[in-house]
Amino acid sequence: LRKLRRMAGEQRDQKRFYTAAALAFLTVGLLTASAFLIWALVGDWDFDRGYGLLDQELLFIGYEAPLGVAVLNVCFSLLMGLRVALHRMYVGGCDDRNQLVAEAASGAMGRELP
Repeated sequence: LRKLRRMAGEQRDQKRFYTAAALAFLTVGLLTASAFLIWALVGDWDFDRGYGLLDQELLFIGYEAPLGVAVLNVCFSLLMGLRVALHRMYVGGCDDRNQLVAEAASGAMGRELP
């Protein structure tokens, strides 16, 4: 019985973990996007300044990298949010598993006793 309580507590901890992860990814994504927009709007970015093709590509990659990181962080937060939204399904499956474990444990205890 103690083991089943521990498993139920782990489920609550998992939901809290995924909720915190989703909020962390979303916060970092939004902060990165905000910093990128401020940096992009304030800076003087002229991609056709007479650099070579390689220099233009490196400048563009350096310019777009923060935006890519921001978008990926928001995408990860959406995935974590989906996991939190589907938590009830995960718990339902775990409840079935816990019931099977309890039945197996009670059957095993019955066989051990004469």
